[in-house]
Amino acid sequence: MTAVALDNFAPSDIQARRIGLGGSDAATALGINKYTTPLALWMEKTGRFVPPPAGEAAHWGLKLEDAIADEFTARTGKRTRRDNFVRVHPDHPFMFAHVDRKIVGENRGLEIKTTNAFANGWDKEGTDEIPEPYLVQCHHYIAVMGWEGMELAVLVGGQNLRFFTVERDDEFIKALIQREKEFWGYIESDTPPPMIHESDLDFLEVAEGDVLATQSIEDALSNLVMLKDKVKSLNLEITAEERKIKFFMGEKTRLKNENNDVLVTFPEVVTNRFDRKSFAKDWPLLDEKYIKKTTHRRFAIKKGV
Repeated sequence: MTAVALDNFAPSDIQARRIGLGGSDAATALGINKYTTPLALWMEKTGRFVPPPAGEAAHWGLKLEDAIADEFTARTGKRTRRDNFVRVHPDHPFMFAHVDRKIVGENRGLEIKTTNAFANGWDKEGTDEIPEPYLVQCHHYIAVMGWEGMELAVLVGGQNLRFFTVERDDEFIKALIQREKEFWGYIESDTPPPMIHESDLDFLEVAEGDVLATQSIEDALSNLVMLKDKVKSLNLEITAEERKIKFFMGEKTRLKNENNDVLVTFPEVVTNRFDRKSFAKDWPLLDEKYIKKTTHRRFAIKKGV
């Protein structure tokens, strides 16, 4: 099985990204990308939403790619080369790939990553124990390219280069293709996928009107009211206990036990706050110039529910 090369698309072309799902799309399509959602991806693929430009992290990741690839070769003896084509799965044309590098003389690829020093999941070198979104991305590439596996070179915190290995798992790939196929069905039918995060609500155009509650929604509302009542009651208890301790401490800033351990601190904190009201009075034109209007939806439960 050989991936099909699309020589009429540049990998950076936004139209190329809309023809199918790339490796960086795979985790999002499966709903396991903590930074975005299937609905946001659907909006992008159907031309309804243009994502913001890549930030500093992506910029430096691209800048460092050659250096990391060279160091991978220096440490492992494995040479790599670029693949400048967009590749498409021969049996599933909605799956495409633009890989970082191919490993010369092997049926494998190299994926290059940069991450910050606080990132979790990049621990056991030489294994495939990597964050789930990247495991999905690698298997997507393996599926499209027909590879036996992939190597990952990950620069952590700008100074710690680690290597990981992902071997081909046909059962994993079979399930992945099915999930991606289900997502692509939403694209083909122009039907939005289900919302999974509150940020998905931002894509909806607010339309004044009513919607009839189902029984499950009425049950959810009843449960929500009950939980809010519990929280309110707990907050009252918390405030009362906190006030009791504050009154006991009086003007003192630390509460200790008999072993001289500090239990509570209650210092004076100075906070500088912008006096918007006075500024608007003294400089009305500047105040109006720098006002930034935002919109949001206010969720309110009516009394008596």
